Amino acid sequence: MKKLIGYLNGINFGGWFSQCDYSLDRFDNFINEDDFKKVSEWGMDHIRIPFDYNLVQNNDYSFIEDGFNRIEKCILNCKKYKLNMILDLHKTIGFSFDKKEGELGFFHNKEYQDNFYNLWLEIVKRFSKYEDMLAIELLNEVTNYDYKDAWNRIASECIRRIREVSPTIKILVGGYYNNAVSAVKDIDVPIDDNIVFNFHCYEPLIFTHQGAYWIDKMDVNFRTKYKLTFKEISELTKKYCGNPALDYSFMNENEVVGTNYFETIFKSAIVAAEEKGVYLYCGEYGVIEYVEPNELKKWYQDINSVLSKYGIGHALWSYREMDFDFVNSRYDDVRSEVIDGVYQGLLFKESLVNDDIFKHIEIIDTEVWKTDDSLGQWTAISFIARDREFPETLSKCLKHDIDGNSWFVDFKDNNFKYIVLKDYVLKYHLGNQKEKEDICKVCTSLGVASKHLNWSE
Repeated sequence: MKKLIGYLNGINFGGWFSQCDYSLDRFDNFINEDDFKKVSEWGMDHIRIPFDYNLVQNNDYSFIEDGFNRIEKCILNCKKYKLNMILDLHKTIGFSFDKKEGELGFFHNKEYQDNFYNLWLEIVKRFSKYEDMLAIELLNEVTNYDYKDAWNRIASECIRRIREVSPTIKILVGGYYNNAVSAVKDIDVPIDDNIVFNFHCYEPLIFTHQGAYWIDKMDVNFRTKYKLTFKEISELTKKYCGNPALDYSFMNENEVVGTNYFETIFKSAIVAAEEKGVYLYCGEYGVIEYVEPNELKKWYQDINSVLSKYGIGHALWSYREMDFDFVNSRYDDVRSEVIDGVYQGLLFKESLVNDDIFKHIEIIDTEVWKTDDSLGQWTAISFIARDREFPETLSKCLKHDIDGNSWFVDFKDNNFKYIVLKDYVLKYHLGNQKEKEDICKVCTSLGVASKHLNWSE
């Protein structure tokens, strides 16, 4: 399946320009430039920015210049910190996913729909010049199944109009049941090389939303661990969640939830994306802030492993507050294990058999180093890679040696230092001197000169 390079591992800035009081204080102070910098330092590659129409538009359909200026400032901050950005319309005139506001005529009111098209055309005309790092998401979380046909028609017309102005900007489209993964198969819009099918995943809901005050039947004091059987999940879901978009009857009731569950529920979406030749993206997923960090970590590791296996881009919900509050210090001890695998390091172009590896990395910087070997210079490339299989892929792309000394590439993720040679992948825990010494011995036996065993951590 196609990988949405540049949008593989991100986070939402929810509650800033949406689901808020729309005050200037909120707009000015809830998020600042340091937050963009922090996301970049975490090794993420993009930010999803939800916004409600009233950031940029009055109820008489006139535009608000200050709102557009704020969006552009977001774009420029993302560019400064080498982040991509998704601009997500969370609420439009006539519709909100929020049940307190709900559907107010959008799906059958031509005036509301024309305004929706015009709003997106205005946004695209202003910002498509940034399309190398900006994608747009037409509408957040269409709710009822009954809106399926109307939404496919509206989304198709919106895409058609956008393509007349911007033929190649990436456009994200989700389905009903609040962007349920089960609805992806029913998305029916014009397909081109820059269409992205989008879903959200908070499953099992009884775990990710335990104690959530906004779920009608939920006991706000209810708490549970993650690793439950599907019989337990089903019983607790009926008691506290009512009728979620997904039930659990398709799973063995004695099986404990894990990666197999996510493989199962993602399957139909993966098949649909592959058949239509589009990207697949998970725009929201996360765990409510009441959950103990070590339990939260287990859930993230399971879902991340499946998302990464299939190259499905994803963005955590949410950076600050909004009942998820990923920046909170209580997650400091587990945050690096929750953020999906990001490899950072340095390689030399001269060590490569060909340029195939460049399909798997993002280049941060390039320098030319003078050397005293037969080549005379090396091209040093600082990079980030987000493909879980990257170490193995790289090992097959390296030359064996130069002047009798073996080439190797060193890089790290959140927990390990990797030393990769042709057909060999070695790693040790960062900071573990004994493991490092053992790896150095192996490197020496494979022909690495001792003067090159002084890599940094």
